[in-house]
Amino acid sequence: MKKTISGMLAFYLAACIVLASLVVAMPLIGSKRYMVEARGGIIHETFTESIVYSVKEDDEEYSNPYRLPLYYSPYTNTCAVTAGGVAIAYFDISYPNLIPNSSGFEIGTTYLYPAQGSTGSAVNNMFAELYEMTNSSDNGTTIPDFKSGMEEYVESKGYDLTMTDIYSNHLDFEACKTALEAGKLVTVFVDGFSVYDNEIRYDGYDTMTCTVVNGAHTLTAYGYSVIKYYDASMNIVAEYEFLLVQSGMPTLGLTRLRVDSGCTIDDAYVLDVN
Repeated sequence: MKKTISGMLAFYLAACIVLASLVVAMPLIGSKRYMVEARGGIIHETFTESIVYSVKEDDEEYSNPYRLPLYYSPYTNTCAVTAGGVAIAYFDISYPNLIPNSSGFEIGTTYLYPAQGSTGSAVNNMFAELYEMTNSSDNGTTIPDFKSGMEEYVESKGYDLTMTDIYSNHLDFEACKTALEAGKLVTVFVDGFSVYDNEIRYDGYDTMTCTVVNGAHTLTAYGYSVIKYYDASMNIVAEYEFLLVQSGMPTLGLTRLRVDSGCTIDDAYVLDVN
């Protein structure tokens, strides 16, 4: 009996050691650094996806008319700084002191953001401040540092930033839609994701180009889109839930982030300034 108890104890201790090592090996979300190279990204693969269908529903969508500027942080591995910076540029339309000495203009229904410019420009000065305030480095940015840095930056310009968490084991897509339709933005922290572009409609089927990107990354959304495909009996064939995002990668630009599949989401926040 003593040998049996001793053996069980040894097995239990060994199992605890293994579990402890796994916990140590897995980075906590709060300490994870988001650092997919902002100037390129780690594209794993690109392929064409085809969907054969009889009926298609694609009228559930919203795109903020201001969209987001194609700005990019000038610092290496700072996609979070890019995501925060483009959000600040968007809110600067209504709160013009967010980026001092910088203003865009409207042509008809199109808003033109000011050019990012070179070192010393208003936009790059904003990125420089945000880089410091978020404690970013060549190793990326953590979520807590992103949040505190964004709040510090906005408050330093005389405004308040609200960041509402809308991720708890899954992304609250309905909350995303409500916030985006209200003119707010959504910043998403992911670890591997897929974006879809070049949607082409044929007779009875669609094709889309899917680009799969590896690594921990940060993107900001300005809209959403839902597409549903059905067969002749109205059985669903495929469904896609997208966020319209500024990808943080010049090779992808403004694109559609699929959030219901092919995307590991760590956290997401609604951003608003007042």
